[in-house]
Amino acid sequence: LAVVRGRQLGCPVVLGSATPSLESWRNAREGRYGLLRLPRRATPRPVPAIDLVDLRGQPADSHLSAELVEALDETFAAGGKAIVLVNRRGFAPVVECPGCGAGFHCPSCGVALVLHRRARRLRCHYCGYHQPYEPTCPACGGELAELGLGTQRVEEELAERFAEVGVLRMDADTTAGRHAHHRLLSRFRDGEARLLVGTQLVAKGHDFRDVQLAAVVGVDHMLNFPDFRSAERTWALVTQLAGRAGRGDVPGRVLVQTRHPDHFVFRVAVEGVRDPDAFYTEEARVRRIFAQPPFARLVLLHVEGADRDAAWRVAGERAAGLRGAVPEGERTIQVLGPVSAPLGRLVGRWRFQVLLRGTDTGRFRAWLREVRPILRGPTPRGVRTGIDVDPRHLL
Repeated sequence: LAVVRGRQLGCPVVLGSATPSLESWRNAREGRYGLLRLPRRATPRPVPAIDLVDLRGQPADSHLSAELVEALDETFAAGGKAIVLVNRRGFAPVVECPGCGAGFHCPSCGVALVLHRRARRLRCHYCGYHQPYEPTCPACGGELAELGLGTQRVEEELAERFAEVGVLRMDADTTAGRHAHHRLLSRFRDGEARLLVGTQLVAKGHDFRDVQLAAVVGVDHMLNFPDFRSAERTWALVTQLAGRAGRGDVPGRVLVQTRHPDHFVFRVAVEGVRDPDAFYTEEARVRRIFAQPPFARLVLLHVEGADRDAAWRVAGERAAGLRGAVPEGERTIQVLGPVSAPLGRLVGRWRFQVLLRGTDTGRFRAWLREVRPILRGPTPRGVRTGIDVDPRHLL
């Protein structure tokens, strides 16, 4: 939108990022944007290299690798600080009974409830529903298994090992209060605590000169999101976290724990110091093969309603109408769906999607103008539709 407004007003627009989107990178490569690079860091030391810690073959409940514990010991012994990224809040994202298989899901959204153990609550991170938690299965009386990891679990495990340095947690739970964000960062800056654990809030924009180690503990799940930007988001988060380490006189170190060390996102993150365009080159190749942006334009039609059948019927009718409006022999326009959204039910409403894709921007825009009456057609009571042009995610 800023670029559109700049064009309308005849004024320059500056887009700044250490990890620009693939669309912006391609625009710069092809001359639609002017490219200004900042190849040198403003701090005394260069961005540290990234080391991968291969967790394959390790037990599923092994959250802190020996390499990470050793690196933290060395950092604190040298008087430094560390930041640990876990991009999930709560204690455990899944709670289930290994005996009878019973689990806990939100009655309004259908997603697994996340355990917040200190509050003894199971919570839905989408609608806010919560219920009390007891560690025994309400169905068979067996002991429940708390699976996966979140910021609370990692904070507890690190606090047990490094109680003397102090551990702070920064996520949506600890920063909800007024000025809480500022207070946490001030305590970390002043050395009241030398270990900061958190979600992506800890990865971006902070300038602490005595942070010598940045580590990623839980980010693999982001690669499995059903979204074509999942690799880009994972790469950006890891790259931005790497920028938090070694900003002072002492060289920094970056560790990434993963069970997918061969994934190209981690491989190019390691190589990124030598070739900053390595990720973009590989991601562009994949996106071109599958006709995803920036090699195609997308429009996402959302249909949702409390009545599942009514919402599905509207989605099917819209998709059929749009498909019928594609000129015979037109190969640059596709109508995909309808399908259930990846998050198929939220806050008691069933969600469906129809995806429109065009590989020729001019033809696609002209066709969209023609089918606007179909896209914006009336809906029955209780069913809502939404149109997302150039969607940032498909969830």
